[in-house]
Amino acid sequence: MDYILMHKDVSVAELDINERYGQIENVGSVLDIAHLPIGTVDPSGAVDADALASWWSRRSIPAGRTGLREFLDRLNLADVRFLLLKSMGLSLSDHYWVRPAGESISWSDVNYFDNGFSADVGDLLFGREVRVGSIDLSSPDNTAEGVLRKRWTVVDGKRCLIKSGGGIGGQEPVNEVAASMIAESMGLDHVRYALVQDGDIKCSVCDDFVTTSTEFVPASHIIRSVGLSCKEALYRSLVDECGRHGLDAVPFLDRMIVFDYIIGNGDRHLNNFGIIRDADTLAWISMAPLYDNGASMGYDILTEDLDGGFGLSCMPFADTFPEQMGLVTTLDWFEVGCVQRSLTEVRNLLATHMSDERAEAIIDQIEFRTDMVRDLVRG
Repeated sequence: MDYILMHKDVSVAELDINERYGQIENVGSVLDIAHLPIGTVDPSGAVDADALASWWSRRSIPAGRTGLREFLDRLNLADVRFLLLKSMGLSLSDHYWVRPAGESISWSDVNYFDNGFSADVGDLLFGREVRVGSIDLSSPDNTAEGVLRKRWTVVDGKRCLIKSGGGIGGQEPVNEVAASMIAESMGLDHVRYALVQDGDIKCSVCDDFVTTSTEFVPASHIIRSVGLSCKEALYRSLVDECGRHGLDAVPFLDRMIVFDYIIGNGDRHLNNFGIIRDADTLAWISMAPLYDNGASMGYDILTEDLDGGFGLSCMPFADTFPEQMGLVTTLDWFEVGCVQRSLTEVRNLLATHMSDERAEAIIDQIEFRTDMVRDLVRG
């Protein structure tokens, strides 16, 4: 076997990995089944080799990433998964990596939480010039998911994610900050965003929400672990599996569903929320803070069409918000006045980055949805 799948300093499984294309070709001995990634163990308790290979492939930059084709051409790469080995599969979202067989490298030697990393991959993904002969491919950007341009950087010793955005006038980064303001007003556990410029690209920036001792597990991995294929059972299965690990997910999901309804977030797919677990004990600690809220507030709708509403379809538990709102167990925690008081600040932010007409149309829709929730509270 060429490599050992590692979880921090725990040896997990022996792997054969094709070094040209970066994919797992064979899984050898499993050395510690408890530390295999969630969703890669079958119902009998054995490693699912296909699921593990798929988990590894999904770890790479997705094929739909903006600017990826130009990036691969510049490096003369056949497959983006090749980059996984250049960074040992290291991430700033969890603590998995691969170590060449027979070597004695430790987690402390290589992890990106404590050690530096190259900016070259991020520069190339953002369209910057990097001298080809000197490119360093050791970067957590090789394992950053999502289709938008993004890169990791270090600010005042903190690992921070910089992300570009699409939409009308590049609205998504602005939405991230506006959504943070609304989440704060609602008292929700959320990731805080700010606006930055990366060259001539408007971006959002946020701190990493995991540490050297904790890691993020997306809801998609949890759903795979229970072998679910029926969308109608997603909510109940997720709640039950969290409960099996001592975590009550219902209060968080209540708040997430209402928040997404208010901002019209139609992109809360199963990789956009999840849980935080202890990377050493594997205990499930909490639901992860709300993040990645940019595909909301009519970001892709022309201004003249915003009065027709935005965010009419949703994820992950239903196709429409009215249906998904039906899953909310209680609204005792909701205070409509808190949301309303945040909207002056939100309006000012939006008006700084778009026309007053567009900003007002977005605020009108948020106020309408907030009033709808208030009516549900009143019964």
